Amino acid sequence: MPNRGIRVSANGRYFESADGEPFFWLGDTQWQLARDFTLDEVDAIVRGRQRQGFNVLLVMLTGVGDGTRANVNGDAPWLADDPMTPNEAYFQHVDDALRVAQDAGMVVVLGVFHQLHVTRITTDNARRYARWVAERYGDNSNIVWSMYPRAADQFVPVTRELVAGLMSVSDERLISVHPDPSPASSSFMPEAEWLACHMIQSWAYLDVLVEMVAADYALHPPRPVVMAEGAYEDPLTDEYRMAITPLMVRQQAYASCLAGGFHVYGHTDMWKRPANWEAALDAPGATQMRVLRDVLCDLSWVDLVPDTGLLADGPSHALDCAARAADGSWALVYVAEGGTVDVRSESLGASSLRATRIDPSTGERSDLGAHAGSGAVELNAGEPGSDGLLLLRPLE
Repeated sequence: MPNRGIRVSANGRYFESADGEPFFWLGDTQWQLARDFTLDEVDAIVRGRQRQGFNVLLVMLTGVGDGTRANVNGDAPWLADDPMTPNEAYFQHVDDALRVAQDAGMVVVLGVFHQLHVTRITTDNARRYARWVAERYGDNSNIVWSMYPRAADQFVPVTRELVAGLMSVSDERLISVHPDPSPASSSFMPEAEWLACHMIQSWAYLDVLVEMVAADYALHPPRPVVMAEGAYEDPLTDEYRMAITPLMVRQQAYASCLAGGFHVYGHTDMWKRPANWEAALDAPGATQMRVLRDVLCDLSWVDLVPDTGLLADGPSHALDCAARAADGSWALVYVAEGGTVDVRSESLGASSLRATRIDPSTGERSDLGAHAGSGAVELNAGEPGSDGLLLLRPLE
């Protein structure tokens, strides 16, 4: 079913559909979707991610790079590498790719500018170029605009011009900023009234992820917080000088959500597109994101309040985190590397509670029994070295 777009909730904490239904953002980076893949491949990617529970795709309008690289059909985005002379053949392929995503119900975060474009998209032409893009895709209700400048003063003028061009067509479409490289959009233009949400790039710095999400969650006025780009799943990579395992993928995702934000997954092979890229579609970390979505969507996730105080001894790992429902109807504690943990139970305000361990890799649940609703409760989150999610609910 086509997606008719999303908006920010009245309290500023989350996204909702055009009908006012809460929208649990679970994203996937597909930077090259509209450039480097045939339409049959686009369909396979979109349908695959849809089956895995993803509902947001992050796509670069001209793919990764400076905007001069040709697409899978040999068509460059701009004639003579000039953004003011767009190549109709290139953008027809973009049209078709975006239509596949829209028909599948996906929100598309469409990147109209990257800091590598700065010699071609300048303050002299940015407004006109952005207006052209907005007019072409004005009927695509599922699009959220995005830009990828450096978080530096020199990029403020061109960003403002781009926003002016986008908003000259419609001021109802959500607009975001995703600084590249790191860190967060809140470090760049935090006071901009048009900024729909805070986007964060933590790259491989997993140890600061919770801190970054928590900092943006605490800002006023409140805006949804999206951990938009962390470390990409990759069993063998030179970029991070370490393998990014399914465990590390899960750690980032659960930490993002329980710290008060939303998460975007990524796999290196989906943007580098090696010959065996199709294997990345069913990578373990990607398929395991469904567990995260199912757990939170089975709860009143819109009432989530980050609460590391649930960890009686504090986090023992940088990605340990916890949250509870504002009304005390549930609490979740994520233990990044398993083992036993002492959980404060009084936050639920119940005389007794039941604890359940959920395996983040499979969704399998284990009953940990009934416990008193006061003081610290010792719970086993699983084998050391493997993560565990603890769900606590009042018995009465």
